[in-house]
Amino acid sequence: MRPIDAMNEKYDLITLFGQPMLTTCMRINRNIVPDGLHCYDLRHGDDGNACSVEAHVTVNHYGTVLCKEPIDFGETGRRKIKSSDINYLSYEMSVIQFMEASREKLAAMCGRQP
Repeated sequence: MRPIDAMNEKYDLITLFGQPMLTTCMRINRNIVPDGLHCYDLRHGDDGNACSVEAHVTVNHYGTVLCKEPIDFGETGRRKIKSSDINYLSYEMSVIQFMEASREKLAAMCGRQP
């Protein structure tokens, strides 16, 4: 599957580890991701749910996330995801809208205090 052009898509807004992020089930062309955003892949487990976030996933690719703050993978190169770590919200946004949104606006959309 060919990576998509990140700038021409609408994404779902989620929180992962309490951080607002954009997500898509597609792979994103990392050469087009704007400065200031971090791009990571989600891996799915045998149950079909997201089980980890990593710099790049080849097998069992669940989706891709874009975020303003880097994710700390520690020494393992990945961060495990529990079902309570990820929250799917009912908002769609473009990359530009996400980048221009203030921390306060994103926090309000995610239902939490900034």
